[in-house]
Amino acid sequence: MAEIEAMEARQAAQYGRVERIRELLDLGECTPDTLDADDCSLLHWAAINNRLAVARLLIERGCNVNAVGGVLVSTPLHWAARHGHAHMIALLVTNGADVNIRDVEGFAALHVAVQFGRTPAAAYLIASGQSVDARDETMMTPIMWAASKVFSRDPVRMLITMGADLSCVDATYSNTALHFAVLHGNHIAIRLLLKHGAEVAARNRDADTPRDIAIKRGDAESVRLLEKAERQRGLLPSSFPQKIKENSVLVSRVVFFLPFIVMVATGIILHISLVWYIKALSLLAVFVGARFIYTGIFNDESFTILPLGLAVASKVLLIFTWLSFLHSFAGWYFQILFFILAIVIPTMFVKIALSDPGIVSATHQERCKMIREIWESEQPAAPFCATCLIKKPARSKHCSACDRCVLRKGNFKNLYNFFCILPTGDDDEQ
Repeated sequence: MAEIEAMEARQAAQYGRVERIRELLDLGECTPDTLDADDCSLLHWAAINNRLAVARLLIERGCNVNAVGGVLVSTPLHWAARHGHAHMIALLVTNGADVNIRDVEGFAALHVAVQFGRTPAAAYLIASGQSVDARDETMMTPIMWAASKVFSRDPVRMLITMGADLSCVDATYSNTALHFAVLHGNHIAIRLLLKHGAEVAARNRDADTPRDIAIKRGDAESVRLLEKAERQRGLLPSSFPQKIKENSVLVSRVVFFLPFIVMVATGIILHISLVWYIKALSLLAVFVGARFIYTGIFNDESFTILPLGLAVASKVLLIFTWLSFLHSFAGWYFQILFFILAIVIPTMFVKIALSDPGIVSATHQERCKMIREIWESEQPAAPFCATCLIKKPARSKHCSACDRCVLRKGNFKNLYNFFCILPTGDDDEQ
């Protein structure tokens, strides 16, 4: 107890001793704007250590929320942003902190948050009015810093979702965000930027495109990604194998029909009269060929398309087999039942495949409002999707297949249709 009483104001702010701060303020031994030797205020130390109670007390006593100090001549907002304390940032902003103040390096709090990969903090600053394309002294935008410094998906994806301009260039080298991603070998950022339409032919002050920089650096993966993007946009010629493999529509159709072809070929081989070892070799050739085709044209969508093709092929072949070989051995009631199921199952399947799965969407204004509500609330944080930047409704979850938040994860919102088709799926598996 004596140790707490002996604490000076700065230590009390660092360790969150709000009663000690109140005592010192009441005794007049410090003021809300007391500075240390580096011109750092008590609010600076409360902000960097996420001491919300201390910060509230200092703000109630009239401290300057925009005080500047420290080596970088920065505000408490900069300090909180550096460490990603989103609740502290919300407290400061709602009490008058200026998001546009720059430190000695020319960075606003948003630039600092992005450089250190503090995605929630950066999202809140943008939702509170900071421009997503705010420039620093060298005219670099937050997404340029994210592409340069952060080797994870969240900051770049968040900035793109919030409307970042991918065509902006800096003042020093006239580099775009894609140039910076290539310069630093940030393959995660390169993929995201290309996916969202970043310009691949843009030239910087040295007349280099992103691919030119990748070639100079000897970065084979970046060269591969950029060449593929240029071919898809008609900027580079494609060989015949490349045209096949990089044609997403063609690949999707081949992968979709591949299970059907394999099943039909397998059935024909087993049905015709051949010596057993010829049948074995033929089956082996079918499966090796299918494997060769699949691996040769494999892309990120193949994992989602192949199961769909398998489901459709199994249903079609089941109906064909029944009508061609089995119906004559079944009673009239089984034939009526099968006829009904043959109509209902495909109908439900198509309806599930083509109907809205329950995607949760939001406008930019709604998204900003949700972000502010989450971090400004003193209640426990609501479930939040860092990818879609929305508050998730009950039972919803981010779907990795469609890359969106959906209602009723597991069967999406088509609950009735799902239960109608579920028993037939179990029968097929048996």
